[in-house]
Amino acid sequence: MSNAIKIETKEGLVVSRTFEWNDLRDVTIIEKYLNVESADVRALTDSIDAWVDDEGLLKKGNLLIGLIVEGEQLIFSKEILLLGLDYETGKTRGLNKKELEWIKKNLYTLDEPIGIIK
Repeated sequence: MSNAIKIETKEGLVVSRTFEWNDLRDVTIIEKYLNVESADVRALTDSIDAWVDDEGLLKKGNLLIGLIVEGEQLIFSKEILLLGLDYETGKTRGLNKKELEWIKKNLYTLDEPIGIIK
């Protein structure tokens, strides 16, 4: 079994949830989960990616989410989908147990959005 983590804003707070991920899903499904027309990816490690709205930082009204990954602050907008990466094949997959543990120890979300795009 593999998983995904979705981080988003709800009622003025940044929340996350872990759910089961089918590794046969492709970028079209990722875009549907993020409710975007075009998704972009940012590598957090060699095997963990953050999928985000490709144009999210350009859209007025989007809330900004701050993540701290191994001490580095990253800023994304609206929603983030964390998934695994098979480094050898380049294919997206769900997160395994080891990656979930790494996320719990090394990735922190700020409790509230850090701003809004004007």
